[in-house]
Amino acid sequence: KEGQVICFAQGEGTAIQCSNQLIDGEYWVVHGGYVSDGSSFTFEKFNGNLEVVDSFRLSCLEQGGEKKYYKDKAEISAQEYDLYFGISSSVEYLGTGNEIEFDAVGKHFSLKAIVDKDENSTEYTLSDGVSEITDQLWAWRHDIYLLTKNEKSYLYICFPDPGSCSYIAVYDLNKEKLGNIEVSLCGYALYTGEINDADSFELQTNLSFLGSTSVYKSFRVGEDGMPVSDDEYAYYDYKCMNEDGEHVGGIEITTKIDMECEIAADESSLFEKEILPAGTKLRYYRTNEKDMIDFLDENGKIVRFHAELNEGGYEATLNGLYTAKDFENVPFWG
Repeated sequence: KEGQVICFAQGEGTAIQCSNQLIDGEYWVVHGGYVSDGSSFTFEKFNGNLEVVDSFRLSCLEQGGEKKYYKDKAEISAQEYDLYFGISSSVEYLGTGNEIEFDAVGKHFSLKAIVDKDENSTEYTLSDGVSEITDQLWAWRHDIYLLTKNEKSYLYICFPDPGSCSYIAVYDLNKEKLGNIEVSLCGYALYTGEINDADSFELQTNLSFLGSTSVYKSFRVGEDGMPVSDDEYAYYDYKCMNEDGEHVGGIEITTKIDMECEIAADESSLFEKEILPAGTKLRYYRTNEKDMIDFLDENGKIVRFHAELNEGGYEATLNGLYTAKDFENVPFWG
């Protein structure tokens, strides 16, 4: 300004990060940093006199075990949040056919599937017209998606069959040669529903902490193309919500004996040790998939048990004392 280089914006205090972002042809100065429950960024637009003429705040906050996104005080989607940082994503459903063609990363691809029902397997051949790669996967039906994020594309072959054959094969299409592509397998699967947003889709996996159950989490496409979840918990029975958005729990079981546990009145309350009487009805609620499982009692209180899996990695002992035989109506498959 007037022949001088002037510092008119810099990182300060909790907003130690200072950068700039191009939005619709205009540059904005971005101040950002971490807050107690997430991160927050202030966008400012300056005129030629170095005066702020417009501003807004973007926040990504952890609330109830999930990430919520805001522009000022209005909640927005993760996809809209990413767009302000120049991050774009898209999803194209390629169908269930055994011969599919599609375009990605400046190339034309074809995918051919040969099903062997006797062996319950399928041979997949992916070609870009110059080279090809073949993989034998344990599957007999599929849903195929093309997911793109930040100009990188990934092929998701989803096997929606409940039981042991349930996973997603992810092909990274961004390598120079097809021979360098490897199939990465994700332990979660797309049993029901569909993928409409590369930044938010639900997947399911089997879990055997107490009986045979399934849990769900919200995922997004990660930097390497693999599904990544930011959820603190996995939830039973589609996040255990009713039509009004209230948590109601999943399958109901009943305690046969008095049990030591921890109980919290609601999401914002602390857990306290209590004795749960025999005959208490509980509904599966959520788990961290490692060493904890929460139930909901008939009054909506959260009942927590600490879980330790046996050597086989299946049935767990709760609080070092209780197993499936100490409950009624524990679900088991087969």
